[in-house]
Amino acid sequence: MSVLEIKCKVVTPMFSRGAAEPKWENGNRVYPFELRPQSIKGVLRFWFRAIAPTVIDIYSLEGLENLSKKEKERWEKEKYKGLKYLEGLIFGSQERKSPFSLGVEVKGESQALGSFEKRGRNHRIQIENGQLRPLKYFLYGLYDEKNAVSYEFLPPDSEFRIFIYTANKNIEEIILSLFKLVSTFSGFGAKTRKGFGEFLILEPSFDRNNYKDAIEGCQKAIEKFMKIHNSRSDIKFKPSQNTFAEIPEFPNFCDYNIFEFSIRDCRFWSDALKKFSYTYRNLKRILRKSKGDCVKEIVDALRGIKREVILPPAVMGLPLLYQRLKGFEDKRVAIFSSLQNLDLEEKRGRKPSPLFISLHEDGGNWKVAVLVMRSRITSNEEGKLETILFEDEGKEKESLFIVRMNERESYEELYKCLRKQSKEIQGG
Repeated sequence: MSVLEIKCKVVTPMFSRGAAEPKWENGNRVYPFELRPQSIKGVLRFWFRAIAPTVIDIYSLEGLENLSKKEKERWEKEKYKGLKYLEGLIFGSQERKSPFSLGVEVKGESQALGSFEKRGRNHRIQIENGQLRPLKYFLYGLYDEKNAVSYEFLPPDSEFRIFIYTANKNIEEIILSLFKLVSTFSGFGAKTRKGFGEFLILEPSFDRNNYKDAIEGCQKAIEKFMKIHNSRSDIKFKPSQNTFAEIPEFPNFCDYNIFEFSIRDCRFWSDALKKFSYTYRNLKRILRKSKGDCVKEIVDALRGIKREVILPPAVMGLPLLYQRLKGFEDKRVAIFSSLQNLDLEEKRGRKPSPLFISLHEDGGNWKVAVLVMRSRITSNEEGKLETILFEDEGKEKESLFIVRMNERESYEELYKCLRKQSKEIQGG
């Protein structure tokens, strides 16, 4: 058993919690910061699923006749045969023990996001960190003003170490390459798609500004593992980059683009993210009005004037909640994804944003990289989404109008907006 130590430094505040109940700290309730090996493995699995389709045929597995009757029947029913079998070899499964384990050591003091002041029935959060205060738009969900509880975070420049324990050098190479991919485009904890939880890998040395190397490093490590496996096993993978006829069923690097925004005159990460937040919000406004004004159309639908609403902003992630609508202040309209048969553990009704925002320091300046991986938002052929109305008391009411979207058109409009404001680096 060998041990590989990865030394990391936090770039942007990392909001990560475990299963512990909120604790009292300086008169406020906070979820204690905890970076768990289990949650890290979950992140690595996501990025493995994103990169594997560029190396193997995720739908096929050769040599099933060499399995027992029970196993053969099980794998014949599996949609993502190649992907799931390879994932089990690397991460373990119900039938197979994981060939590696992780350890985590955190250095640095976590901080509470803010304190609460009583305002009528509820509370109002006061974000105490000066760098985070202007970013409240991106922090939604990390505090609960009704119950007066918030997250703790690990501040920038804090260090943590990851230990990879394994007897298999090929597995070690794959896991290390996945850590590099996460460092480049994402991070650990909550709000990583909004630029939080990012980290540098200090040792072994790695340049997180080289997007191409991060992607190709993963591909080479998985390809090497696959070739060794195929030479030794009767169950073989088919080397192939998948070509999706339509929008992929889940986010992966067979269908991706990277856009880079240069953010000038910013000394700190927070200044860069604040400036980019205006671009992000403007992007949502453009999508909102790309087919008229979908918010006004929802109001007209509540009035009974319209029976159908087209919702381009759904491409930025679901659910969407519309409330305090003019003339309908007592109602809320919630729009959910209508994806069905979620074989890769997506939560029904929820569809995370296809945008992965990461901040990169380069020669004293900051740039923002936006990785976009297209994937399906609805399983309905007509693009219907699930719509629920909530009355003032929180009671659900059946919607009398239909909300739908055109996935392809919405993605095209999204790319059009991004290309106008940034430099397209690479894609596939």
